Amino acid sequence: MSPDEPNIFGKVNLNQRVTRLCEENYIRASELVNTHVLNTAIKVPRLIAREDEDVTVWEFIDGCPLDHLWEKLTLRQREGLKLQLREFSIRLWKIPSPTEFAVGTLCSTHELLCDNFHPHHPEYAHMFWTKNGPYTTVEDYKSTATNLFYGYEPKFPVREPVDSALMSRYVYSVSEGLATARPVLDHLDWSKSNIIVHPNGDYVAGVIDWEYAAFIPDPEDYFLQNVPAERRKKEDWWSLFDGAADMYGIHSQHRY
Repeated sequence: MSPDEPNIFGKVNLNQRVTRLCEENYIRASELVNTHVLNTAIKVPRLIAREDEDVTVWEFIDGCPLDHLWEKLTLRQREGLKLQLREFSIRLWKIPSPTEFAVGTLCSTHELLCDNFHPHHPEYAHMFWTKNGPYTTVEDYKSTATNLFYGYEPKFPVREPVDSALMSRYVYSVSEGLATARPVLDHLDWSKSNIIVHPNGDYVAGVIDWEYAAFIPDPEDYFLQNVPAERRKKEDWWSLFDGAADMYGIHSQHRY
């Protein structure tokens, strides 16, 4: 496919354009995380060099992708790695929200990003690229986001009663007795292949591939989208965020 040839999602989403936006987002997310998340053993690659838009050189993180080791790890090692990632994600959630938008990425257009080609689900991909923001309010995002991410139906609360049992699971802002989930920075692609661990399997060395990172109000819901309950029970990776909101605590500085 030539740079000027539109893909199946139309001229607005040329491969070249999406690649550029993902690269912009990766660079800015890396800068943001490395500025705000200090004194951690978990590295986020820093930009080393960039030649126009053709070549980008990132810091190398020594270690092994988690998906290469996962089946060999003991239960204790798996739980230890998940705890480290849970604590790291909580630190991401504490990064100040941007003022330009409520829900979106750090690329120049601030729109949400995803893989540009999904041959098995072209209907989802088309829907995504026509409704991917950015959003100025959480309410706008929730009203539009149903089925935005491959059948994703967000469950996060928007202006729920503060004493609702549901609220204990979320970070939120409060106004007049009602609560709204606050967008927080999340990696949005917690695949085991993006987690670099030390060869002994005891420590997380780094997290790579930040091109889809975004401020989103429902990282737990997003992580578990379209994962059947039976699969969650059989594969302990899906408990990655269990208890994260309780560890983080209630946040009440922002309102959307």
